[in-house]
Amino acid sequence: LAHRDGEGHAHVYVNGVKIARLYGPWMHIAALPEGENTVEVTLNSNDHRQLATGNNPLRAKTTVSVNSSGA
Repeated sequence: LAHRDGEGHAHVYVNGVKIARLYGPWMHIAALPEGENTVEVTLNSNDHRQLATGNNPLRAKTTVSVNSSGA
């Protein structure tokens, strides 16, 4: 779709691989590999361009540690 102010969605990445488009306030990631995993979310317009404030892209990134017991 064409860009419209106030509309869009998020792209969710795990370890640099896009796993989903997100249209709601939360999502469940079923499983992550053991070790350190990077989860990143970007906010995107309807035409998939990344949204930004000035030159700062709207994104968040965190690291999730998974041990051998799955926690």
